[in-house]
Amino acid sequence: MTSTIENAVGEPAANEKPRLKEAVPLTAERLRELLHYEPETGSFTWKARTPEDFEDGKKQSKEHNCAIWNGRYAGKPAGTVNKVIGYSTICVEHSYIYAHRLAWLYVHGSWPVDQIDHINSLRHDNRLSNLREADRGQQEMNKPVSARNTSGFKGVSWTPREQKWRANIAADGKPLSLGYWDDPLKAWVAYSIAAMKLHGNFARFV
Repeated sequence: MTSTIENAVGEPAANEKPRLKEAVPLTAERLRELLHYEPETGSFTWKARTPEDFEDGKKQSKEHNCAIWNGRYAGKPAGTVNKVIGYSTICVEHSYIYAHRLAWLYVHGSWPVDQIDHINSLRHDNRLSNLREADRGQQEMNKPVSARNTSGFKGVSWTPREQKWRANIAADGKPLSLGYWDDPLKAWVAYSIAAMKLHGNFARFV
């Protein structure tokens, strides 16, 4: 049965859906047959399908089903941004897949080994220049300052016991205290220096 997620990202409603063939594991070749990806904008559009992608229904032929699908979707944008998590998703071959992972498969010909990091932290920005492979720790390094942060500086928090600002950073998945300062800006400078050393290209300062 077609899920509401699938309906939201480009497939017809369940009671209108043309009969598609059961999917096989998605490959880069098949993805390129179904969708066009524009690396400079990060956008996906549906390509026209052929009757071979469909099955004959009880009342309609696969050619008719194909014509219906192409009339509704061919050449139109694919996917939608999930307002809860911020990622763009597309329903491809009956599966709900993040657009950034599809972009990586489309361009590089294979799925990412682990995760994909959005360099500018905008989860819906799927331009190829904004995507890079990362592990979970590197994803954490590139997170922006938390909305709960009271200092206004990443890596800096107030410590009531010492009545000072403390600089903190994660190193090898473990928290590391960098010291205490009266001025949060000085604590942030200490964090930034440590981030450049420990986090490399994944260092983020704001």
